[in-house]
Amino acid sequence: MKKTDTVLIGIGGFGNQYVRGVLDDPRAKAARVVGACDPRPEGCDRLAELKALGVPVFSSPQEMFAHVQADLAVISTPIFLHVEHAALAFANGCDVLLEKPIAATAEETAKIIASRDESGKQLAIGFQWCYDEAMKAFKADILSGRFGKLVHMQAMVLWPRDLAYYARGGGWAGKRLSADGRPLWDSVASNATAHYIMNMLWLAGETPGAAAQLQPERVWTGHANEIETFDSVAFTGKIGSAEVLYCASHAVGPQDTVNPVFRYEFERGEAVFSEDEGGELTVRLHDGSCVHYGRSVPNGANIEKLFQVLDACQSGDWSSLPCPAEAALRHAQAMDSINRTPAQDLRPLRALDEARNAWVVPGLGDWLKTIYATGVLPASFSR
Repeated sequence: MKKTDTVLIGIGGFGNQYVRGVLDDPRAKAARVVGACDPRPEGCDRLAELKALGVPVFSSPQEMFAHVQADLAVISTPIFLHVEHAALAFANGCDVLLEKPIAATAEETAKIIASRDESGKQLAIGFQWCYDEAMKAFKADILSGRFGKLVHMQAMVLWPRDLAYYARGGGWAGKRLSADGRPLWDSVASNATAHYIMNMLWLAGETPGAAAQLQPERVWTGHANEIETFDSVAFTGKIGSAEVLYCASHAVGPQDTVNPVFRYEFERGEAVFSEDEGGELTVRLHDGSCVHYGRSVPNGANIEKLFQVLDACQSGDWSSLPCPAEAALRHAQAMDSINRTPAQDLRPLRALDEARNAWVVPGLGDWLKTIYATGVLPASFSR
């Protein structure tokens, strides 16, 4: 078997997950890492091991491609660099696995799709729940009509984040634009909890590799941190004919933490998932029966996408990969809609959690949980 020569663009931050995957997981045996790059390589937990294996590490992809040829580029760099880095990888003959979100806006996404098409190469986007075996089986049953029409979808994630979170990445976190003016729009909805918005869009898609479009009706955003975007969001609307509700926040205390939870209603039953209750994906049908899909793994440790992309490189068949750029475009379009809503300034209501060095809005967690329970979204937050 000819190995897939692979380069890693971005080996700090989430890029560490891919480094661990290629070093530790036997499913990565099809890959031969021929280069890596990062302007801050010290952010890679396994840098010494990469170098010990003879992997050259460069400060930029431009420098790397001047010395290295590869079949596949795995890109996990900040959002505002996705257009540039994807185009560079395509121009150097690489297929690409690009970490989510595909780009900051639908317009930036169109640029990536255009550079892919011009190069004739392949592109997969790393919304990891699309690659999850339980989720893929669930979607196949949805498409077969097993549960009837999709009626309602709702999901919630409440993940506290401290001030260090917003200082990450050289200062781009929570910004609308990068320092040189490129679209960024980093927020709780575009980054940390993007997977759970995308999951709703993707499951409502009409084919295995398609996603549906969000039609927002009411959108609330707010920020307690010193950021330009928002650290809390709630919205209602439609995805296709299904009603949708979503809540997420980073400005809550640890006592209000809710790991990913959802409830999706169909004509013949209800799908339920709670990471806090074991992470089992189950559909409870109205006739009293249940369909069990097993444990789904929504968090960052799941890099199943890497191994499925490597299989596609080996076989030459990318058609069955579940998240092409056209599917990920739907998330970018959703973010364009959400980003148009001015964020409520929650700073007058915040309190400093000194033990965690984090801004918290007292009562916000309960407010969002009430929205999730009742489906009623007020115009603004108030205690």
